[in-house]
Amino acid sequence: VWYYLLSNGEMKENGWEKVNGCWYYFVDGKMLSSQFINYKGDKYYLGDSGAMAVNTKIDGYNIDGEGIAKKLEEHWEQKNNKWFYYGEDGNLYKNKWLKYKGVWYYLLSNGEMKENGWEKVNGCWYYFVDGKMLSSQFINYKGDKYYLGDSGAMAVNTKIDGYNIDENGVARSAYKPVGSRSEFIKKVTPGVLKAVKGKGLFPSIAVAQACLETGFGTDGLSPAPIYNLFGIKAADDTPPERYYEIRTAEYDKNGNKYYITARFMKFTGYDEAFEYYAKLFTRTKWLTNWYRNVLAAKTPEQAAKALTGTYATDPNYGSKLLNIIDTYNLRELDKEIFPNGVKP
Repeated sequence: VWYYLLSNGEMKENGWEKVNGCWYYFVDGKMLSSQFINYKGDKYYLGDSGAMAVNTKIDGYNIDGEGIAKKLEEHWEQKNNKWFYYGEDGNLYKNKWLKYKGVWYYLLSNGEMKENGWEKVNGCWYYFVDGKMLSSQFINYKGDKYYLGDSGAMAVNTKIDGYNIDENGVARSAYKPVGSRSEFIKKVTPGVLKAVKGKGLFPSIAVAQACLETGFGTDGLSPAPIYNLFGIKAADDTPPERYYEIRTAEYDKNGNKYYITARFMKFTGYDEAFEYYAKLFTRTKWLTNWYRNVLAAKTPEQAAKALTGTYATDPNYGSKLLNIIDTYNLRELDKEIFPNGVKP
């Protein structure tokens, strides 16, 4: 046991004593070492030599210049515009997943947070945006489509939501498309004209919606046995045999895209789909009011604008419809119902 004899020869009995610039602590004359002590509400650490530790980290505690030890907490630190994460022990996370506030992040071999793009971890590829790992959604990357599963890992060699996914993760529609876009338009036009006549709707808009909602008949909802040509969602009371669940994109009020799993109507055939669409806008008083500007539209331009934010959350929905209308000369269809193609 180490003791210290003061200037008068008396043994230091209890408390602190400064010797050669270092502080030591004594209990019944014995110098304490290699331990934390509590003193007047604060915690201190006495090293192997007995000297009070300063300006260091020990056993999950940060020790300041006065020797006061405070327990470390897990926390982020930003250095040179890069983010790093420290655990309760004060150590930097490296090659490690971190779930923070419900979001998964990955810390690289140098401790830096993976910020954007692909990262291969334990043989699987993951994709990050602003540090956040994406999951349960399709993404587009350099012209190809990929699917990230519930775990975030890129899917390979499987089929998901109407797509065949190869060994490289590239997803391609599993449904046989119509021979051409023009052929798809020819296929749906007769049914559209018949259904919307007398309903105050523009056939050019209806055909354009069928093209846009189905990718000109190449999506997973328009073929049998679903026959949903217009992206029509099911009501809450729709029986299970009349709807199909699939992931779909939505947009918030700021125009930011996000994904949800939604229920879409199943129809017995295209004729039923056409009729349902034509009556959709006036099916209930609430819908009639919700789509009042669509019903009151005098031109396809007004109708397209009115459908944006009501029929679809995509802020560019109307402009996309008008682009299809003008590309495929669909205004001619309106002339079969309205004089000069506009409502009187």
